[in-house]
Amino acid sequence: MNSCIWNGKRIDAFEIFQNEKLETDIRKAGSSGELKCLDSGCTSTIGYKHGPKKSPHFFHHFDSKCEYVLFEKSDRPGIRDVRDALYEHFKTNGYNVIREHNMPIGGKFCHLLFLINGKSIVLQIADKQTSAKNRENLLKACEVNGYELCWIVIGNPDEPQSERHNYHIHRNLFNNSKNNDLIIINEAADRVLQTRIIKDSRFGITEQSFALTVPLERLVFRDGELSIDGFDDRFDKWYKNKITEQERQKREEDARQKYISEHYTQKAQQHKASYQNREFYYRHIALSPIQAKHITIILQTMTQPLLLK
Repeated sequence: MNSCIWNGKRIDAFEIFQNEKLETDIRKAGSSGELKCLDSGCTSTIGYKHGPKKSPHFFHHFDSKCEYVLFEKSDRPGIRDVRDALYEHFKTNGYNVIREHNMPIGGKFCHLLFLINGKSIVLQIADKQTSAKNRENLLKACEVNGYELCWIVIGNPDEPQSERHNYHIHRNLFNNSKNNDLIIINEAADRVLQTRIIKDSRFGITEQSFALTVPLERLVFRDGELSIDGFDDRFDKWYKNKITEQERQKREEDARQKYISEHYTQKAQQHKASYQNREFYYRHIALSPIQAKHITIILQTMTQPLLLK
């Protein structure tokens, strides 16, 4: 556990180890039952631990099945490290952010809660093990509490992301996020990748996404959406260039098809005229069989180059 309640206020474990006197007071408060769980329905008292092998953390003195315990069980080390890095990043940049927030209605915990321009926005961290059921339960809890929900996924920012050949969490975000975006953060929590899927039939399969990889420092909230700073401008420029190039190629193809159509129409008319001339000779000129044969050979010789062009 990273947090608990002491004297009616929330306190985080990472704040305690920086001050020996504060750590002494917290240890005394834990021994006397003054530390309480963030889940108001939990009846267990809380203690504090910190040593050469264990990082600062709180723990329940007694077994508990409260929401915080359930949250901790699914809180894998990789996710904790990324959550701490994201918290420090946004806190340093002036965001009003709460770590391990306990939702008022239902008591479910989320990784990070942001208060931005009157909106409450949950930022949840996922990995390839995050199940569809857990995502659905969190979405319902956010809806009940009037929170918006954003996701960031732990992965490799150097790997190109596709919609079809990917884990379900990636596919789900590509298809259900506001801008069809997927944001990947590496395990070291120092680089992020943002990929946007383009649903436009004018583009080929290899041109259906735009991606940008940057240091964590460029990750921000824009209009209530998690994004890389400057991503939308770069995307808009790329998209306009793609449309311009697509329209140029279409004009060239239309001109080529028009030329082919006109060329073969002309050849067909010439071919038709040659046979009409031969028919005229047969019908209106009295020829001997030998003369007719010679005329036919001459006409075939005249028309053959036209058919070969």
